[in-house]
Amino acid sequence: MVAIGVCFLARHFNVHRILRFAAVVAVLCISNTFEAWAFVALPFIWLYTGKLGQKNPVIQYGSYLFYPVHLMVLAFIRMAGY
Repeated sequence: MVAIGVCFLARHFNVHRILRFAAVVAVLCISNTFEAWAFVALPFIWLYTGKLGQKNPVIQYGSYLFYPVHLMVLAFIRMAGY
């Protein structure tokens, strides 16, 4: 969660944003190993250009639904005891 906040705060630092994000995540991994999953976001942060994507309603609503649906799936997995 902290890595998300750092990414938000460093959103205007285009040249060094990937290095700053990686450094902060590396430091956070020392105290909380769960933050290591933030390294998965590094390629996406690197590829982000700041431009709007396609105006496709399927992609738009699919993106809106992904977050709550995947949280429900994770909750069901947790309730099942896995």
